[in-house]
Amino acid sequence: MEKIRLSPRLGLYYGCPVILVTCQGPSTKPNIITVAAAGVMCANPPLVGVGVSCESYSHELMETSGEWVLNLPFAHQAELADYCGSVSGRTVDKFESRGLTAVESEMVSVPRIAECPVNFECACFDILRLGSHDWFVGEIVSVHVAQTLYDESAGLNVHRASPMVWLAGGYWRVGDMIGRRGMSSKG
Repeated sequence: MEKIRLSPRLGLYYGCPVILVTCQGPSTKPNIITVAAAGVMCANPPLVGVGVSCESYSHELMETSGEWVLNLPFAHQAELADYCGSVSGRTVDKFESRGLTAVESEMVSVPRIAECPVNFECACFDILRLGSHDWFVGEIVSVHVAQTLYDESAGLNVHRASPMVWLAGGYWRVGDMIGRRGMSSKG
């Protein structure tokens, strides 16, 4: 396969999950930021990381409070995700402007978004100082999943959850499963 060489860039990096992160300072209204720099960091303890611009209002809130919630939206909420990543919570109440419901979390003081099917409450484990963005590593302290999307024996119904990823400057719906863990074993 013939290839061309490009300068270092992230634009071609294969999709990252689109996540709406809720955060709140001690005397502020809750805020929402959209991130697509996110991923699993560790299984035990359960750690996830999100990259947040050092210049953003949400960075300030997350660093101050040490808590946040990762809210996984449906693919049909792409416009909402785009909006929450395009306006600043310093000047706009994103919950109010988009008619979203802030639900009290169980383990952290930051609210969850009721309209998102999956929510991960996180407590700060570490903050990695990287450059234009810091990587906020959170320990998952509570998980909430819509009953209609989850079955104990089958797990998450991905088609009903309809997650999305950010790829090449756009929002993409996650498609069909093409394999399972262990499919390459010959035993």
